[in-house]
Amino acid sequence: MEAPPEINNMSIGVLSRATKWELSLLLNDTSETLVEGRVMDYRGLAELYGKGFQFISELEEKRDPMATLLTSLTGKDALLSILWEKLGHLGRTDVQRRCRDRFCQDVVAWQQRRPRDRAEAEQIKNERKRSQIQAFFKDPAFDQPQALEQRELTSQGGVASASSGSSPVSRSNEMNARCAVKRSTVQKSGSRPVNQKILSTDDDGTTCAMYDAYINCAEEDIVLAKKMLSVLESSPYNLRLFLPQRQLMPGGCQMEDIADVLKDRCRRKVIIILTRNYLDSEACHFVTNFSRALDPGAKQKQIIPILYEDIGETPRMLTGLQFISKQRDEKRGWFWSRLRDAINNNQG
Repeated sequence: MEAPPEINNMSIGVLSRATKWELSLLLNDTSETLVEGRVMDYRGLAELYGKGFQFISELEEKRDPMATLLTSLTGKDALLSILWEKLGHLGRTDVQRRCRDRFCQDVVAWQQRRPRDRAEAEQIKNERKRSQIQAFFKDPAFDQPQALEQRELTSQGGVASASSGSSPVSRSNEMNARCAVKRSTVQKSGSRPVNQKILSTDDDGTTCAMYDAYINCAEEDIVLAKKMLSVLESSPYNLRLFLPQRQLMPGGCQMEDIADVLKDRCRRKVIIILTRNYLDSEACHFVTNFSRALDPGAKQKQIIPILYEDIGETPRMLTGLQFISKQRDEKRGWFWSRLRDAINNNQG
């Protein structure tokens, strides 16, 4: 009997529980009728699949031998079309007739369910990552530079414990070497990053846009950010900056995409527009905490806070950072050149 075209290249895994149960009812019932020297039940089918005597003997002890046989199939053997073909070789056209419509219905049901399953799986994956990132940065220890550095050490595979028998100098050298390797993976503006996902509206599908720095500002301070862009992206500075409100691709997991942009596209360099609005922005806090995790102890000076107004007490998450005062340095005439130098610091 000819196989229905719907089952071509489809796995046995698409079969419903009811269909598998039907196959078991039809083939678990032992038969002494022979076709080309094979009995016309699950044992003969197992022989056609190349199973040996020991395997078939073990099948006979199973409560549902046919289900066990189907579970054991891998690769090409696990295709519905191959099962159909072997049922024909076994002379079980009755099974083919009984299961033909069931096979086709199961394939159609799987094809209709597949996009929904993929969407749900992607949503679950994004929610899990979002929860992990949120939990990661809710830890108050990340407001302390020393705790950041210790967390970075433990995340690198337990450097401290692995090096417990070595001297402080050797441990320091080992950590410096690892940091050098990490810095070497951060590529210069214009090169293609390891993460090739489309994250920015500047990505054209073949080239991933790279930036000199990421601008971290509250929604209420977009006007200040646009002023910064108009100056630094023009001559004589000619920098390329990433503003998420302008360039972040919509539709993805926002926090995950921002983390990827920071790590892979902006040389881990972040400019903070520090105002009272920033203090009230959870999104700004996320970016800052993630940046602190990428630069424990602020050793690489990757975070550049620009103080635009009096904010009172310095937030704990910004402890240990070197600030640039917008009003003071602008009066002295060196604000923009100083900011450019801070962005270009440790470039490459």
